[in-house]
Amino acid sequence: MNYAWSLGPFILTQTTLLYVISTLVGVAVMLWRLYLDGEKVRVWLDIFATYLMIVVLCYKFGFLFDDPGILLRSPRVILFMSGGSTGGWVIGVFCMLAFTYRGMSRGLLSFRVLANILPYGFAVMGISAYALQWFWDPSLLIAVRLLLPLGLLIVLLLQRSTLREGNHLAIFLVGLGIGGMALSIVEPHLGGSLGKITTWIGLTKAQYSWVGVALIGMWLLNLKRRMKPDNPS
Repeated sequence: MNYAWSLGPFILTQTTLLYVISTLVGVAVMLWRLYLDGEKVRVWLDIFATYLMIVVLCYKFGFLFDDPGILLRSPRVILFMSGGSTGGWVIGVFCMLAFTYRGMSRGLLSFRVLANILPYGFAVMGISAYALQWFWDPSLLIAVRLLLPLGLLIVLLLQRSTLREGNHLAIFLVGLGIGGMALSIVEPHLGGSLGKITTWIGLTKAQYSWVGVALIGMWLLNLKRRMKPDNPS
């Protein structure tokens, strides 16, 4: 699944289109959830736009960190080539962290709200991505994978707490770890790639990752419970 369309000197691949559509839908749902909580949607739109701009720049020009001399050898290549690099993504993450810290110091951004709203975006992006993949190439494997982000979104929408008071991130991580583990058990029987990964002490590397994600979520839930003041008797 990676058909391409030619747009003049540019080439739009099916994978790129999938990323763009799923990202836009994810941002739209996050803004909708922020609106329901009474947050300043315009401010958060600017924040998300800045994050996306950093990601796009890293993806488009990241290859220059591996071979900056390519600009001297063939300047026009910058119009056609794209692809991130380790150095480019590291700088991109640093820029995001610096921007987030600046927003928090100016009172424009709440880290708790940011941490609790991102799971909505990731869940919807996963739903959109797998739905588009299934539309282009229907298969039982993709349909089963779609159940994971769909289930996570349903769990998030059932939360009654606000983004400033709740622990949506922790619940998302616990659900992601448990759902991912269940998917990793079922997927090899459907021809998934996880069945080709060598196991270590009975589990694959991916399954150890799912266990770690769930444990992090449980730790965050326990941390929030400890920080919550006791109700007066």
